[in-house]
Amino acid sequence: MNKENKKLAQKRRAEEREKKEKQAKMKKGMIVLAVVAVVGFLVFMTVREVQAPDNDTADAQTSGETDTTADAAADAVEEAFSSSTEEATQQTLNTEEGLVVKEGDTVNIDYTGYKDGEAFEGGSTNGAGADLTIGSGMYIDGFEDGLIGHAVGETVDLNLTFPENYGATDLAGADVVFTVTINGIYE
Repeated sequence: MNKENKKLAQKRRAEEREKKEKQAKMKKGMIVLAVVAVVGFLVFMTVREVQAPDNDTADAQTSGETDTTADAAADAVEEAFSSSTEEATQQTLNTEEGLVVKEGDTVNIDYTGYKDGEAFEGGSTNGAGADLTIGSGMYIDGFEDGLIGHAVGETVDLNLTFPENYGATDLAGADVVFTVTINGIYE
């Protein structure tokens, strides 16, 4: 691959990572919005119960006492919203080359799996990137551990074997090679 093609490929991957980051932020924003909506509904229901015309509530309202339940619920909504928003904005993808993957890191990777030298169906990110938390056990044995100690920007070949009881019968027990590029590590 000549330098110009390599630079174009790197630019394309960077644009794809940015797109993926934006999508991840949108997902997190939607989660925050859902949490706020649920908490808001609970606050509404709590306030509604507090304002129900039973004798105790009516007596408290006419005597000038304030109801702290509604205030506590509003504080809970604000706290839930601020902590969810903070969590959603804290993680950013660090694409600084040389940054090394370790256990517990969430990484963004691109990969293609090969069986008998041929790319197999469903074994590729097709350049869209995938987020993976190292140690989560989401991928076949050896995949996550094989990334530990490798750096952002590095491409690694992982020689692995699918489990005998794997759902796709054509891959069950098969020896494969995954070519994995580490795009970045979330911080």
